[in-house]
Amino acid sequence: MQSSRVLVSLLIIVVVCFSAGGMFLVHSHNAPVQNAATAEIIKTGLEGDHATDPQAYRNYQDAIRLLLAQQNYEELDRLANSARANKERFPGGGRKLTAIYTSFEDPDGADNASDAAWTEMLNRLERWKKLSANPLTPTLALAGAYNTYAFVGRGDGYANTVTAAQWDLYHDRLAKAQALLEEVADQKNDDPMWYDAMLTAATEADPVDQRALFEAAIAYDPTYRRYYRKFASSLRPEWNGKPGDIVRFANEMYERLGPINGPIEYFDIAAFIICNCGPQSEIKRFSLTRIKQGYALSVLNYGESTTQLNQMAFIAWQKEDPVALDDALARIGYNWDPSGWTDDRKNFESAQAWLASFRIGGEPFDAVDEEMKTQEGQNYAKLIQADFDRKYSKLLDDCRKDVGDDLRGFYFYFKQDGTGKLSTAMGYPMNAMGACFHKNALQDKPTFIAPPHAGYWNKIVVRDH
Repeated sequence: MQSSRVLVSLLIIVVVCFSAGGMFLVHSHNAPVQNAATAEIIKTGLEGDHATDPQAYRNYQDAIRLLLAQQNYEELDRLANSARANKERFPGGGRKLTAIYTSFEDPDGADNASDAAWTEMLNRLERWKKLSANPLTPTLALAGAYNTYAFVGRGDGYANTVTAAQWDLYHDRLAKAQALLEEVADQKNDDPMWYDAMLTAATEADPVDQRALFEAAIAYDPTYRRYYRKFASSLRPEWNGKPGDIVRFANEMYERLGPINGPIEYFDIAAFIICNCGPQSEIKRFSLTRIKQGYALSVLNYGESTTQLNQMAFIAWQKEDPVALDDALARIGYNWDPSGWTDDRKNFESAQAWLASFRIGGEPFDAVDEEMKTQEGQNYAKLIQADFDRKYSKLLDDCRKDVGDDLRGFYFYFKQDGTGKLSTAMGYPMNAMGACFHKNALQDKPTFIAPPHAGYWNKIVVRDH
């Protein structure tokens, strides 16, 4: 997959350097004739498996940028019109229309693009705008590009560290974005990107006006996730937000948007802040229980995406939940997605190492590993887990209510005699849920299904739901 991405990047470079020299044959209506290799790269990018391939989203955007580099405006219009009309989504619920527009928030899919690359892309978007039968899509794409280019000029520092020259670039480019948005203001309810781009362009607006704009946006389309991320981002300290503002906003949306969309948007806001270098002080304020609930509902309603799976793993690591991390890493396998780990492989490896630290040797750990090497042990593990879940479902629910938001999972190890009676038990790692369970369940040394032999060690997984 990496090799295809490199090939895409090389093709884009070639197009940038040699499009004037006739790399593609161009019809009179400016639709290029693609060679077979280029056509296959675009086809592969547009049809990628977003449920399992961590590169699929990037490959999709590479394909969109390659279509722009080819000046294939008709195909760009067709893709955007279909995505907009049908509210097409990837697994996980992300809108295809968002992926199209955000392809132009970066000229080549890499960080630190040059001003020359930005100018080249902006010129192509201007040309698309002039030639399109319906200029709404390219106008919004151009506005979104200027918004991002404004932040490139500003830099990502706190307001008091930005130079006067940086502020001038920022305000000049934002003004261009706002002017473009005003051109199509009468069509603002025809495309969710209008409010999206305006929320960015209004970053320095009065907070009351920002909130009014956000309310108008979600009244138009309450399930367009970028609205919530954008407003949450406006509450960051860099924009004069106060500690706790982001989480208060997430909690408000959780309560307000209903039993499905509320938790889903809570998860999406949390993932955006926690997994994209948001304020570290906010991480502890987010409810792990609500994050997990939102993630589960997102998977149930939209399917699982590898990006969201990686985000959930990162959050489980940050919130110190080994059971949730173990579950997520087992499903991720080798498909780590940089965007879920702040683009840092070291974070992924640190999470793996942290989880491995819970697999210490000695009894009971080695004993359980030995039992699980046999088919008899594997079959018994399923029986004892089901028996445990039946016996303690209500007690665990009561514990969840008692301990509040410390609902991290834990492992329960216990040793049985030949009749199934518990003789020794331990929770690992110990947390509030584990302490509550031990206090209320183990006093009488309960009996479970008789094990294959006396002195048998079991490992039970206790999740927080």
